[in-house]
Amino acid sequence: MMDAAFEAQVRQRAYEIWVDLGRADGEAQDHWIAAERDLSVPPAKPKTARAALSKAKTAAPKTQPLKTAKASAAKLAGPKAIAAAKPSRASV
Repeated sequence: MMDAAFEAQVRQRAYEIWVDLGRADGEAQDHWIAAERDLSVPPAKPKTARAALSKAKTAAPKTQPLKTAKASAAKLAGPKAIAAAKPSRASV
């Protein structure tokens, strides 16, 4: 037997399902069963802000800071390319 509070919740949810599906006649039992099923499923465990942040940090792609990326590019380019890329003081 259902307690009164749960039955009221099921009744409300069944009504919402009935309205969402166009208020068709003859589907009351299906709507009631669907409402019971919806309300019987335990809600998902809420994530804490700390857990969400931790997951976001591990999922984010690792990128080099701009300074490190420039240094890496300079190593690959060689000293002549670095000198050519620097603006001369005479033109400033």
